[in-house]
Amino acid sequence: ILEAMLVPMHAGSHKVTVTPSIGVCHSPEHGHTPLALMRHADTAMVVAKRERLGCCAFDAKMYRDIRERLTLESDLARALRADELEVHYQPRMACADDHVVSFEALVRWRHPERGLLPPNEFVGLAEESGMIAELGDQVMCKAMHQQSLWARAGFRVGVSINVSPKQFAAQKLSSSVRENIAQSRCDPRMIELEITESALFDDAESVLETLGGIRRLGMRIAIDDFGTGYSNLARLGTYPLDALKIDRAFVADTTQATLLEAIISMGHALGLELVAEGVETLEQASRMRERGCQEMQGFLYSRPLSAV
Repeated sequence: ILEAMLVPMHAGSHKVTVTPSIGVCHSPEHGHTPLALMRHADTAMVVAKRERLGCCAFDAKMYRDIRERLTLESDLARALRADELEVHYQPRMACADDHVVSFEALVRWRHPERGLLPPNEFVGLAEESGMIAELGDQVMCKAMHQQSLWARAGFRVGVSINVSPKQFAAQKLSSSVRENIAQSRCDPRMIELEITESALFDDAESVLETLGGIRRLGMRIAIDDFGTGYSNLARLGTYPLDALKIDRAFVADTTQATLLEAIISMGHALGLELVAEGVETLEQASRMRERGCQEMQGFLYSRPLSAV
């Protein structure tokens, strides 16, 4: 069936290829009624589609995983309404004198039963379920409000906020940022949006328009986890960027020294501030400082912490 369906079809002047996903279950091992068998075959089909397997056979663990995932998705929808998301902050330090320059805002979920959940346990789910824009908007609003509180308390520190590729691609990002600035009464000059390389893959004109809109609001723009994606280097120089965050993999792995040097040289050539992520040892900090990084962040200085 898979082989037959993968043969291209002609629809008018267009050639169309259908990529099927098939879920399989067996009777009586996986159910004794038509309804149970259909439900389990459908579960296997969802896994086949998500994992791009083509065909997948049902098993009991798969059903438990799907059921747990659906429960977590429902819980996340409730969490967004119940204000269960928290923002923790990790300092970014100046290499010159080790003073705090700014804080990166990092989301956590205070689940009523599971406790405090890290982002890797729910951000991917939010992206797949279409809740990432709302989640990102809540984090942005909280982080901007915190910057405003620090400023009123006499602390001149910036806050950097992560923007997911799907959130960046949304047409209303600029207006959402503008509304959050007005609502939080933060200083936009002290706000930096961190955007991953993959967010820049789309239409260059659209990306440039979005970045330009953000820059006109007074905010800084950084490329996050640089080196893990596939940036168009010629295009990168045309975007209004301020900083480049070097992925922790290049900081920790000394065998990547050649790539690290290339990234740093490119950052300097583009006139960008360089921020080393995941710095955990004095040796790593010294190496980043010697290579001309302006800022560092990582467990050497502090784990992400609540503002209160």
